[in-house]
Amino acid sequence: MTFESALSDCRRAASSGFLLADDPDARLERALAWADDLAREGLVPEAFLDRLHGELRAESAAGSL
Repeated sequence: MTFESALSDCRRAASSGFLLADDPDARLERALAWADDLAREGLVPEAFLDRLHGELRAESAAGSL
């Protein structure tokens, strides 16, 4: 899996909330957990993980996650 496809997967995971009170922190936590799961399952290299987390945090801070 490429970095871009992993990032896209994490974005989809972030937007998959079903709670009425979904907030940016909850979306970020889902995205980070998904990134961790991808790395744990060996679908992305461990080296991608810090970069994925950084990109997701930046998007969340900008309000675009």
